[in-house]
Amino acid sequence: MDKEYDMAIGPISLTAEREEVVDYTTPVMEDGAGLILRKFEDTYGKIFRSFKPFTLNVWITIGFVLLAVGLILGFVDKVSPYRGKTSEIGQEVKTTSVADDIWIVYGSYMEQGTEFTPSNASGRFILGFWWIFTILIISSYTASLAAFLTVAFFDKPIKTIDDLTSQSEIKPLVKQGSNLYTLLKKGETERYRKLYELLKQAPEVTNKDEAIKLVLTGNYAYLTDQSQLQFLQKEDCDQLILGEEPFNSGGIGFIVTKGSPFLQQLSYNIIKLQEAGLISKWTQKWWVSTETCTEESVTNVVHSLELSTTSGPFIAFAGSTMLALICLIIEHICFRFKVPCANKQRKMTIDSEDSISNGEL
Repeated sequence: MDKEYDMAIGPISLTAEREEVVDYTTPVMEDGAGLILRKFEDTYGKIFRSFKPFTLNVWITIGFVLLAVGLILGFVDKVSPYRGKTSEIGQEVKTTSVADDIWIVYGSYMEQGTEFTPSNASGRFILGFWWIFTILIISSYTASLAAFLTVAFFDKPIKTIDDLTSQSEIKPLVKQGSNLYTLLKKGETERYRKLYELLKQAPEVTNKDEAIKLVLTGNYAYLTDQSQLQFLQKEDCDQLILGEEPFNSGGIGFIVTKGSPFLQQLSYNIIKLQEAGLISKWTQKWWVSTETCTEESVTNVVHSLELSTTSGPFIAFAGSTMLALICLIIEHICFRFKVPCANKQRKMTIDSEDSISNGEL
C-alpha cells in the first residue's frame, strides 16, 4: 500500500476488502480452508478389539438368529411325527425341550458338537444348514479378526468444522492476521461465530511452526489453507491427520500495487502456465508424490463387516429353513398315508435288535 514493494508472492487469498487497496493477478490456484490435528489413539476400541470384526448390528442379528433357529428346531421336533433326538452314543431316542434345542444350536455355533441330533429329516435339514451357516460366519470373523489384531487404530474425533464447534475439548488455532482469522472474527454465520468463541480460548499463533507444535503436544486443531495442510501432513504422516471437508473455498494469487504496470504481464503468464499444464505438474510434484501419505498411514482404518456384507449366510440359511418346512410337510404326508420312511424303518430295526438282546426272538 505504501508502494515500498512492487509485488508480493505467496498463497494470498483473494478477498473484496484486499482488492480495494491492492491489485490481484489471475488466481494461480483454487484452495479452501481445512483443519489438521494429531492422531488420537482409540483406547476404548483397543480394549474391545476382538469384537470389532463385526458391527453391533451383526452381533445382534446373530443372537436373534441363534434363538430363532433353536425355536424353529423345537417347533419342527414337536410337530413332526418322527419326533425326538438321537444320541450319538447308543442310538438312544430322547425327547428334548425348547431350551435343549437352543443349547444344541448354540453348541453347534461354538463348534462344540451336540450330544443329540434330530431323528426327523426336517430337523436335520435345519441343523445341517446351520452348520454351514456357522462355518461361513466364523470364517468371515476369523479373516477380519487377523487385520484388527495387527493394525494400530487411531480415532479421528474431529472430521469437519461442525464437529469442532459441537465440542469444547479440542480448540482451534488460526494464524493471527490471516484471511481466515478475519473471516471468523467477523462472524457472518453461526458456525463462524462458534469457531471464534473457541478460538479466543486458544493460544495466539503467528506462524505454522507454533501451531503444529501446539497440535502435536495438546488438544488443538490448526485451521489454514488446505494445500498447506496437505503438505504439512505429508511431512509427518505418523502423527498428523487431516479433516475431511474443506470450507471457505476461493482463489489464491499474487498481489501488486494499485495501478501496477506488472499486473497485466503477470496475469498473462500465469494463464500461459496454466494452459501448458505446468502448474498442475508442479502441484503433482510437491503435493502428490510417492511419499504422500497412503490411506492406511493416514487413518489405519480396518472397517468392521456390515450386515450387508455378511447377509449371504443369513439368506442361505433362510432358504434352507424353507426347505426344512417343505420336508416337514412331506413327513406328515408319509405318516398320514403310512408310507414307510427311513426314520420308521430305522426305529423298527432298533426295536428288533433290542428284542434279540433280550432273548425275545
